[in-house]
Amino acid sequence: RQLWGEAQKCRRSDAADLDAVMVVRAAVGIPVLANGNVQSAADVVANLGRTCCEGVMCAEQLLRDPALFQRASALFQASDVTRGASPPVPPLPSTASLVDEFLTSSRSMDELGERFTVWEASNLEVLKQHLRAILTGRIGTSSGPVPAEDEATLNACLHKFTGASGF
Repeated sequence: RQLWGEAQKCRRSDAADLDAVMVVRAAVGIPVLANGNVQSAADVVANLGRTCCEGVMCAEQLLRDPALFQRASALFQASDVTRGASPPVPPLPSTASLVDEFLTSSRSMDELGERFTVWEASNLEVLKQHLRAILTGRIGTSSGPVPAEDEATLNACLHKFTGASGF
């Protein structure tokens, strides 16, 4: 079952009601994943602390920052003074390594005939939108034009991808 801490009519416009999620978590005897109010790694840590849930879900912010949960884990370990010394946090990946990993995974999925979306967009269009989000921190094109240097990087990534796989 799924519980949204947001009124159906308010989704994406108002913050999720994490207090409601916390009440549900306290009332049930099964793991609960919170969803909503995640714009940064600090939000993941705060969400877990407030709701006492076993995990946090998010979608759009992961398009902007695929290393979000790694960053949150580093924050959580750094702030967890009750456990004593934490294991060392692995270095966070660079944007270039995230893009390279994304392109490699996407190429493998495309070669297997996987579709990246259920909507009528081509795999290449979905790939462009996700790369744009990783490179600029914005989703879609409604946020304004992409700066020229980011567009050049995006085009270089797409050329690398399409040249290697004939996408």
